[in-house]
Amino acid sequence: MAATSKALTLTRAHAGRTVSCHQVFTAPGYADLTLPCTFPGGATSVTIPRTDDTGGPGSDAAWAITARAGINGRAKFGRKLRAILPRLSAPAASYTYQWLRDNRPIKNATTATYKIRTSDRGRKIRVRITATSPPALSSSRPPKPNASAADTSAPPPSKEPPP
Repeated sequence: MAATSKALTLTRAHAGRTVSCHQVFTAPGYADLTLPCTFPGGATSVTIPRTDDTGGPGSDAAWAITARAGINGRAKFGRKLRAILPRLSAPAASYTYQWLRDNRPIKNATTATYKIRTSDRGRKIRVRITATSPPALSSSRPPKPNASAADTSAPPPSKEPPP
């Protein structure tokens, strides 16, 4: 299977196969430069897990993110930030949220919105959004998380609370 585009949407046909890529840089008057792609962790290839029909990881779970997640709002004391869901190549059954302060989970901050507190001043606020695939029609087990869809940051809050 070969693809010649900027994105590869993974399907069941890719299950069990190894995926690698390379980038070709061209400019008039110069020889083409071909470099391998690097995946998270530094690998130059990845093997797509085999699918199953139980709704577990790998069951149509290889989503492509077609638009990144984000955070809407201003990081100021008392204001709310809102997580913006990513657009995925296939529907998700559900999403969960975990807001982070300096990469540590904030207790009870598990909804799509987060109100900036005094303890957030000067700290990096992020949200981790996890998508869960729909269960297979033949499965009675609950869906399992299978893709961290986004981990997005907001700038640190800059103002002190009002007197």
